[in-house]
Amino acid sequence: MKLLKRRIACYLCAAIAFTTVFCQTAVIEAKAATQNVNLRFVYYEQGALDDAKVCVEKGAPYINIGDYCSASVSGYDKNEKYYYNDYSYLSNTTGVKYKSSNSKVLTVNAKTGEAVAKKTGKADVTISFKGKKVKLEFNVVKSLASYKKNYNKINSTVKAAAKNVIKIYAKGINASNKYTLATAMGVYSNRKSQFSNYPSAYTTITEYKDGVTKVNKVVIFNPIIRRSETISSALSEFARERNPLSTFKSKDMFKVVSVNGKGNEINIKLKKGVTENNIFGIQMYERDNTKVAKLNSTSFDISVREDKTGLIYKAKATVTLNSNVIKVNTGSFKMKSGSRYTMVSYSGDWLHDSNVTFRAK
Repeated sequence: MKLLKRRIACYLCAAIAFTTVFCQTAVIEAKAATQNVNLRFVYYEQGALDDAKVCVEKGAPYINIGDYCSASVSGYDKNEKYYYNDYSYLSNTTGVKYKSSNSKVLTVNAKTGEAVAKKTGKADVTISFKGKKVKLEFNVVKSLASYKKNYNKINSTVKAAAKNVIKIYAKGINASNKYTLATAMGVYSNRKSQFSNYPSAYTTITEYKDGVTKVNKVVIFNPIIRRSETISSALSEFARERNPLSTFKSKDMFKVVSVNGKGNEINIKLKKGVTENNIFGIQMYERDNTKVAKLNSTSFDISVREDKTGLIYKAKATVTLNSNVIKVNTGSFKMKSGSRYTMVSYSGDWLHDSNVTFRAK
C-alpha cells in the first residue's frame, strides 16, 4: 500500500512539473508572438489614418507615400524581453509595401512608395508593414491654388538646394555619395534657416462639429520639402551608426585600452585603428560648418579632470586614419608629474566603460 502511494505521488509530481513547464513555455511563446504594430499618417494616431483623405496636385514631383507615414512596433522577444521600435519615416524603412487601387490616377512603386499623380480622380493606397495594413484615400486635383497662400511659396535658392539633395541621394546613401550628400544637406539647411516662417510640406483642413475638431483632409503642397526632411533623417541615422563616440546606435564605437600623459600631451590608445567611417561619423557629430570632406584626420573637443582639485580643463583630441592612438593636446594647461587625471568626454559616452584615469609622467 505504501509503495502504491509513493508511485501515485511520483506520478502527480511529474504531472504538476510538466504542466508548470508547459504553461510557462506557452506564456513565453504567446508573448513572443505578441506584436503590436501602430501605423500613423503624418502625426495622427492609427485610428485617424484610415479616415484621412489626402489631396495632391496633378503632376506634383517628389511625392513619396512613405514620407508621410510612420510606425511603432512593440512586443516580446523569445526571451520574454519587451522591445519597442520606432520608424519615423516608412520611406527609410525596408519591408514596406504599397499598392494603388487606380494606377491610372496615382501610380505607386510597390517597394519604394514613390508616387506619380497622373490624372485627376481618386485612388486608395494600401500600406502594408509587419502584418498590418491600412488604406489612405488620395484625391488628385488639377490645382491647389485655392489652398495655397503667399507664405507657402518656396524660395528659389532653397528649392535648388533641395533638388540637389534629392539628386545626390537618389536611392540611398553609400560610400561614394555620403560626403557630397552631407555637404549638400548643410547647404539646404543653411538656406532654409534664413527664413523664419518657412512653408511646411503640407497643411490640414479641419471641421468643427458637435464640439469636436476633426481633420478631414491633408493637403500636400510642398512634397519637395518633405522629401528633403526624410533624406536628412536618413543621413542622421547613417551618421549615428558610424559615430565612434557614442553607443547610441553606433556599430563601431571606440574602445580604450590605456591612457598616458605628460606635460600638455595625452595619448589614448584604442583597441583598433581609426577607420574612414569613424572620421566621417565624428565630422557629422561635431560639424560646425557646411562642408563635410574625406579627411585623413579630424578633431573633437574633450576634457581632462585633475582628480585632486576637481578642476576640468578643455582639450582638443585628434584622430588619424589607421592609427590606434588619439592625440590629445591640453593647450596652455600642463599636467603635474605624479598627479592623477581622468579623461572626460562631452561628445558621446565612449569613455564611460573604460579605465581612463592615469598618473602624469
